[in-house]
Amino acid sequence: MATPSLQSLERGLAILNSICRHGSSGIDLLSMELELSRGTAYRLLETLRREGFVNRVQRGQYVIGERALSLSD
Repeated sequence: MATPSLQSLERGLAILNSICRHGSSGIDLLSMELELSRGTAYRLLETLRREGFVNRVQRGQYVIGERALSLSD
């Protein structure tokens, strides 16, 4: 029997993966690449930002935050 997935967790991890691949990403790129609405992408990014997993930098771009980087230590 398959374990049910948590869609929001999967989406959040997909966002982190995309930002890692691109170096930085904005809402438009993430929503297009991950097939999310802009609103969903924004809410996920802001949740990740509040928790320290991403940082918002110039003009709406997001980069990986210290908390995500510390996971590899």
